[in-house]
Amino acid sequence: MKKLPVIVISPLMSLLFWPGTVHAQSQAAAQENEAAYNLLSNADYKGAAAAYQGIITGYPTDILVQSATIQLGVCQFYLGEFDKALASLEKSKTGPALTPDQMQLIDNLRAQILAAKAMALTPTDSSRKGIFEQAIKSYNDFVTKYPQSPDLEAVVYGRALCEYQISDYDKAAASLRENMQKFAASPTIEGSRNLLAITLATQGGEQLTKDGGDKDKGLDLLKQAEDLLRSIITSKKDLALVNDANFQLGEILFMRAAFSPEADRKSLYEQAASAYMAVLPKEDIVAMQQEKVKSYGPQKIAALRAKNLPLKNKLDKENERSGMRLNALSCVALPTCGLALAESERALPEVLEKFEA
Repeated sequence: MKKLPVIVISPLMSLLFWPGTVHAQSQAAAQENEAAYNLLSNADYKGAAAAYQGIITGYPTDILVQSATIQLGVCQFYLGEFDKALASLEKSKTGPALTPDQMQLIDNLRAQILAAKAMALTPTDSSRKGIFEQAIKSYNDFVTKYPQSPDLEAVVYGRALCEYQISDYDKAAASLRENMQKFAASPTIEGSRNLLAITLATQGGEQLTKDGGDKDKGLDLLKQAEDLLRSIITSKKDLALVNDANFQLGEILFMRAAFSPEADRKSLYEQAASAYMAVLPKEDIVAMQQEKVKSYGPQKIAALRAKNLPLKNKLDKENERSGMRLNALSCVALPTCGLALAESERALPEVLEKFEA
């Protein structure tokens, strides 16, 4: 059974050091910092990285250097330069004492960077599991150190994603259920619901395909996963996630059909085909997400000019989530949880032929 491609990366903390949070000693440094921030806000990570490096090189004694170094690490993270990003975070600790907010941001970032670094490796890479385990430890340390963090939901999600990747499905499911219980009203809780569905579906698939597996338990796990995905599709809170859920639902229904009684198969195959047909082309989803990301720049500038810090932080968090979602969408082909087995694959032409007729 194939592993799930990484389709969601948990968002960063909402704290990004905006112009005015740290008072520069040089007016020129302040202006460059504002320009770098604007580039980062508009997802120009390469340009922002160069701008922050320019601040670090050009104003080595300015108080802005530490926050610029952290922000450089953020840009390097987005650019996939994981070792450089980790080095930047460590370097930021070598100056004056960091604020509690800065330390919390660094601890959060470190876990996410380690997770992303592991996910970028091939499944056969011998170091992959060890890096995931480092990420899980970092996530656990964060939960212990910052139990009231506003980013706890994203941190627990990130930990669950790592646990899933190393096949620790029971722990992943427990983490996700914890999120769904604690953050039931969160606008981003659908991500945890989606990953729980994939986790349950993977466990169900293992029961159905392994020698001596519990077939009834496997089908029950698939049905639980199906119910979770249908709730995501019905809610329509996140179009890209709904698209993923439709594809995953199709695979789960296909597997259920392959292992269900003959009388139930036709209906399940028809539902599977309908779910597949509801999937929008990747290009459409990416275009819609790009427009969403672009919309945050003017809103954040307006919030800054109005000196509305709460609104600015809220927009930061939404911007980060949307930007990371766009990056993930741009890097994968089709969402899939790898559940179609030989039995269901043989039935696919028959089902599709029926719907094309």
